[in-house]
Amino acid sequence: MQMMVMLLGGAASYTPMPGGSRQVALRPRVTQPVSSAAAFGPVGPGSSGSGENVVLRDSLMSRTVATQVQVFGQLHERGLQIWLNKKFTSFAEANKGHLTDFIKLVQNSEPEDVWVPMRTMRQLSPGNPYRPKGQGEGFNCEVQPQVVASKLMAVRESLAETWVGELDHLACDGCVIDPAEDANNVLSISESSSIKRVHSSCGQEADLQLLHAIATRRAIQEMLHDLELLPSQAHVHEWLSKFALVQHATDLTPEGKVDNLLNDLGSQTLHIRGRALVDPLAIQNELKCRTGVITLDMAENLRDVTLDHMLLQASFLESCLGGSPPFSL
Repeated sequence: MQMMVMLLGGAASYTPMPGGSRQVALRPRVTQPVSSAAAFGPVGPGSSGSGENVVLRDSLMSRTVATQVQVFGQLHERGLQIWLNKKFTSFAEANKGHLTDFIKLVQNSEPEDVWVPMRTMRQLSPGNPYRPKGQGEGFNCEVQPQVVASKLMAVRESLAETWVGELDHLACDGCVIDPAEDANNVLSISESSSIKRVHSSCGQEADLQLLHAIATRRAIQEMLHDLELLPSQAHVHEWLSKFALVQHATDLTPEGKVDNLLNDLGSQTLHIRGRALVDPLAIQNELKCRTGVITLDMAENLRDVTLDHMLLQASFLESCLGGSPPFSL
């Protein structure tokens, strides 16, 4: 395995991203991420950690496949488009929390033929007795899964670079790092890249909301956990839990908007809950700061994508040569 990684490392010219020392203005406690899988969706008031890095990698894999499916469509590769969409849909239903393993599944799949139906100029209705039976007009398309797996890894690396840049900007918005100081760590993709154009058409704003929602939801859960440890803050815990996880539950999903939650929180008046003073503006500032710290951790997690692919490639080659079974991430 080590030899395979070294050989692939030489071919891929893997260079770790410069971590660099970051100056953190406010750095609240960040609990360890939960390793178990968690579904992305509204969380209840009693929920524990959401495993944001697991959700992050699942979301990256889903977006990777969606992007590649769109690329196949633009290139009129309908057979590959149909095959990839069908294979990932069935895989994702039973493997939530481990969607990155889809690349390994594709790598180890056998070549197969996919029937691609074609529309004709004149078609009879489905119930017409004169309609020809059978598949109709179309053609068979041969799918080489290993080629598709290579394309998926290329798209996943490109999207990960884009997401790292977006996460770094979110961290700047959270007053965690100096934007000028972190400029060298923000990755970019050439404007001439076809992957960049497809990603933009898929909805870069939607991806930004997705990332923001994952980080903000985890930050809220950490704040609620800290409040739960303080009996004097029980009323504050109850209010914040209802406000963020019930009233604004949709804003913590890809379909919502985190800014709506933050703006509404900041506009709340200063009030008393039980015997505790609630300052919504201070809670808003702390939430932004915690979110910024979490986004830095998420960005570091995505910087390991290239290494993940090197290990997958090494494991696949070793299995082809009769070695150990494929490596599991």
